[in-house]
Order: sequence, then C-alpha cells, then structure tokens
Amino acid sequence: MLSRSFNFQVVAITPASHGKDKIKPFYPVALIDSLMRKDAWAVCRDFRQEFELHTNGKAVEHVHLVITVLGKRGDDLAELSIPYDQTSKITSISGKNYTAEGIYDEKLKSGAIQDVNYTAEGAIYDDLRMKIAKIDSNTYPYTVEYNYDIAYNGLLGYPTWRPLNEYHFSVEKSSFIFIYPENMVIRYREKNLPNDCRTEKTEKGVRIPMHTATQSLQCRKANVSITAEGGLEAMTVTNFTGYQYDNISGILTESKKEQEKALYENLAIAGLKISDFTYQESRKVIPEATQSIALTSQTFATRSGTRIYVPVNIFNRIKSIPDHVDNRKMPVYREFGFLDTDSVTFQLPKGYKPESVPCGKTLKSAFGEYCSTLTVKDDKVLYTRLYKMNPGTWP
Repeated sequence: MLSRSFNFQVVAITPASHGKDKIKPFYPVALIDSLMRKDAWAVCRDFRQEFELHTNGKAVEHVHLVITVLGKRGDDLAELSIPYDQTSKITSISGKNYTAEGIYDEKLKSGAIQDVNYTAEGAIYDDLRMKIAKIDSNTYPYTVEYNYDIAYNGLLGYPTWRPLNEYHFSVEKSSFIFIYPENMVIRYREKNLPNDCRTEKTEKGVRIPMHTATQSLQCRKANVSITAEGGLEAMTVTNFTGYQYDNISGILTESKKEQEKALYENLAIAGLKISDFTYQESRKVIPEATQSIALTSQTFATRSGTRIYVPVNIFNRIKSIPDHVDNRKMPVYREFGFLDTDSVTFQLPKGYKPESVPCGKTLKSAFGEYCSTLTVKDDKVLYTRLYKMNPGTWP
C-alpha cells in the first residue's frame, strides 16, 4: 500500500547511539547536558510516537519511550499509563531498567502491569480502561525504556503529541510520525514551539489556516427564570467557531447518552436536570457548531429568610488556576487567541427586586481583557461577560 507521512520532531540535544545489551551503555546519565538536569526531576531521553493509519477507522500506534529518573521525586514521571476503550487494544507492552551508567538491570515483569477502570474525572465506567506499568529502583539516577503498541478499530480521532507536558521534566528528543494512505488528504496545524523544532513532510497536506481571537469564538446567550423557591428554568444557546470549535468537536460524534453525560460533568449546577439538548455542525473554512440546552434545577439559588442569592456566572466558570512558577526561565507563550462572550438574562420571581448587585469589572493587559456588567431593568437582570486572550510570546 502506498503511503505518505508527516514527521514532527523536537530535539534539544542529540544523545549518543545505543545498543540494548549489558555491555554497550544505554543512555548513560553522564551524557545529559547540565542545563537539562537543572531543576529537573526526570529527563525524557527519547519519545518516538509513530501512528500508521490504514483506513479511516483502523490504525496502529507504536511508541518508544526512554526516561531517566534523577531522584525519588521523579519516580512518578517514569510510570507508564496507557488508556484504552472498546475501539482500541493494547497489543504489547515491554520495558527495561538501566543503571546510571547505562547498564541493563532488569526487565518489566508481567505482574507489574495493572489493568484498571478509570476516567479522567475519577468516576468508574467499564468501557474506559487503563494499563499502568512501572519499574521501581532503589538506586538513583536510573533509566527506564518502554515499548508498546495499540491497535485501533472504530477510530474517531488521532492521538495527541505533546513533547513537553510536565513541570520539572526536561526533554532531549521527542518525535511524532504520521503515516497515512496515499489517497487520503490530512488536515494539520503546525505549532510554534519555543524549543528547536523540525518538521518534515514527504507530501503536502491541507494546512489549517490560523484564526484570530475574534474568529475563535464561544458566544453564549441564555434566558434564566428564577423561582421563588430558588429553582431555575433556563435555555442556553452557544456558538463555537475557529479553535473553540475544538472544545466540542470530539463530542459531536458520540452517542446521545455520552453527550448527555459530558454535559452533566461540565455544567457545575446544583440539582441540574437536562430536559433537552441538540448540536448542529457547519464544517466551513472556519468550522462552527451550535449547542442548545434546556435545563432546570430545584436547588440552584440559596434562600435565606426572604432573600434569594443568585450566582450570575452560571455556564462559563474558570475551574482551575495555573501553577505558580518561581524564577521562570522560559517565555510565556500562547499559541492562539480566543474570545468568550456571555449574555444571560435573569427573570426574577414575582414580587422580588434586586437588593444588591455586584459592580462591573474591567481588566486589560497585553495578555488579553476581561469585562463584566450587570444591568437591572424592572424585574430582569442582564449579565454580560467578555473574556479575551491574545496570542503571543512574552519574556
């Protein structure tokens, strides 16, 4: 079968060639550059991810991974975790352990591989599983090598390649190779990584155009009726365009049951009950999707005597804050910008009026801007929110 391929690589330094016997050193620790070791708990010596697409639904993935653990705090970074489900099968896992000098020590035993139920949120479902492998060592530093293969049948998307995704984890070499049939056209987007980066393509694919922040929208409009008991009835319509289309693109091909489960996990509303929802998709040059949800809750607002306390930012809360980093050495980099807008109209229960309304807030910097307003008119309150992040690199 004729095929084409993309080869994406990030290379910091080139390690020496190696063998896999007890005599020839395998990635000895002495070859790690001092800059790589500074503030690092572990170093990725080599990560080679090869994805071979056979048809639209079938593929095979081969992964080779070498990690040097510098101290006890890096042990968890050398643990291998491979998720899989009904559409994928892990066909092989192997591993070896090496001393600081690069001398073979022992291999991964079958009893050291666990097979567990899991989801990222911690809930347990039978159709989503993970295999976990780990080679422990009491002597530091040490190096582990893993190889594993995954066969896909019923593929819905392609794997993600992240050259660097942990703090205190340096990377010497990381590469992703995508092999696909000659008669297929592949859409791709190159990312501007702060490391040395090399991209090799044997044939041209279809380049995804860069979108501006105003082309990458998440625009939500909602009407919310508050009851005297503190409940709510709401209808919300959200448009996703550009890069923000990726926020829900994966769920569009899921079953109705899986889509509903995702909505319950993402909407942090007490007593939530979703009565109806729909998705509409438009695949243009700038992709777009629309999400419509009808929902209720009997315990949304908090009652205290004759007062009702109503949270105004219902649908688009920021749930995490980036970790604080002291003495940062690398620049702050954001690959693409985006714009979130919310317009929520609250219908107050009969006989109620606002006693206290939070003041609006406006913040603006080189990184982006934020603006929120609350406007009262008769028995209605309009809440608006704008949240914009700019692309760029900041020292």
